[in-house]
Amino acid sequence: MNSRTPLFGIPTNVLGAVDAYKHLDDTKDFSLIQSTLFRFTIPALSGVVPQGSRLTPSEIASVRQFLATLPLSQLSEFREAPEKTFKLLQTPANKQSQPRSYLNKFLNWVDEQNWLITGSLNETSETQGYRFYLKGKGVMQRKKLTDRPANTLDKFALSFDVEDYFPQSSEEEESIKQALAKIAGEIQVFEDWMIARGYKDSSRKIRREHAKKFLGWLYRAQQIPLEKLSLSCLIPVIKLKYSVRDFDTYDKYIYAKGLATEQAKEVATETVNKLKDYFKWLNNQPSPGTKAMYVEGVISLAKLLYRDETDPDYHAGCMDVPIVKRLRVFCNNLEKEKRSSRPAVPYHEKAITWEQVLLALEKLRIEANLTHIDSKSKSGISNPKKRSMGARANSLMRFLIFAFFVVVPPDRGRTFRELRIGETFKHGIFEGDIFIPKERMLNPLEARYYIHFLPDDYKTSDAYGEWIGELPNTQFPDGSYFYDYLNLWLYDEVVSVHRRHEITYKGMRSVLQPEDHKLLSI
Repeated sequence: MNSRTPLFGIPTNVLGAVDAYKHLDDTKDFSLIQSTLFRFTIPALSGVVPQGSRLTPSEIASVRQFLATLPLSQLSEFREAPEKTFKLLQTPANKQSQPRSYLNKFLNWVDEQNWLITGSLNETSETQGYRFYLKGKGVMQRKKLTDRPANTLDKFALSFDVEDYFPQSSEEEESIKQALAKIAGEIQVFEDWMIARGYKDSSRKIRREHAKKFLGWLYRAQQIPLEKLSLSCLIPVIKLKYSVRDFDTYDKYIYAKGLATEQAKEVATETVNKLKDYFKWLNNQPSPGTKAMYVEGVISLAKLLYRDETDPDYHAGCMDVPIVKRLRVFCNNLEKEKRSSRPAVPYHEKAITWEQVLLALEKLRIEANLTHIDSKSKSGISNPKKRSMGARANSLMRFLIFAFFVVVPPDRGRTFRELRIGETFKHGIFEGDIFIPKERMLNPLEARYYIHFLPDDYKTSDAYGEWIGELPNTQFPDGSYFYDYLNLWLYDEVVSVHRRHEITYKGMRSVLQPEDHKLLSI
């Protein structure tokens, strides 16, 4: 892997833009544009004038080397450059229009690529610096893609704070504490059961949160008193295992088994109906996929509650329990509905082009580099205003979050949300299976950034096992690299003068005072 990967589609210098134009399929006039650049534009910038009527190979090579030293932003000077060369070479007026035309064609094409974020090459007035707005007239409004109302029931999960129940006496407060402790104990049993069966952290978290939401719904909407509230209120437990030795006759044994099975089927139907009522109660109707995710959690809960009523020697996954079988059918139907239903927002309405993605990334990168912004006074005069360290740190974090999704090979969002410094996110070098941290390397400048997952760190580890991925050191249009911003986030000391005192931060991340080891606060 190349240690410094250029950002796809955006040249890092003027030579890159020229070569990009050369490789266009419909470009048949490149030689004329190159002649215009080399004979009438570059001399005004470099002072080197071609000696003959034709450019020699050595002159072309020399000019190309010079173009490679010019940042892309310097193309803004190219439009006026030929005028200086015309005067220098005393070019007749009737020989000037063609070079201007070809130069304009090239510069207009560059404009169409949106490579220059800070302005257009067609602007004749002084280009203003990059601006962004968080409030006021210039603020960008979020585009609403659906007509769904705001979610007002997102905090209905059962609370374990006694004060939320407004106890009127010490006796009532103690009663509430005992009820909540009993429910918390049930959830802990559920947690321990999932751990013993190898559920991933993320899967356990989702199921815990869903259980709390169901309990909150039972308490608020179904009016079940707190002292009677339990996980079995959602899934009542019916005794299913009987021994023939417990009955006088075999007929009584068969009758008891049959009656229990019928009762269990009724409970299964009631539970599915409860779930349907729960989904209707939500003010934002969940999608079939979201409903299926809820039902998967209830299936896990049913397996826990019926763990003593199943015969694992003959039936895997509690499939001899009617409630589990009924919920599995319900979940499968939701999955089928998910595959056959149209998305809430059509793909063409929410998708953007790769060029728009790169443009957004570059805007965020420019914002991350800003130390000052324009601030207009009441008189309308624009003055630069120093940005606070918190604002700069948040800008850098937003850029890094977006950059992970753009410059790193595609992965799940959870991968980046849960990266932990020194654990799943490492800086150093892998030599075979051995990792050497940056601080122990002979040459720390050769350190690379890695995502390193052990089998317990991600959802699909059962299929893929340990996984090591080296992050590309992508180059941006101004010549900076992805690693430069990661270093600024984690290592580079940042000095701020605050109330006449210098404050030194160990990387911009420390400005936000994170309380954990997560790389990004997402």
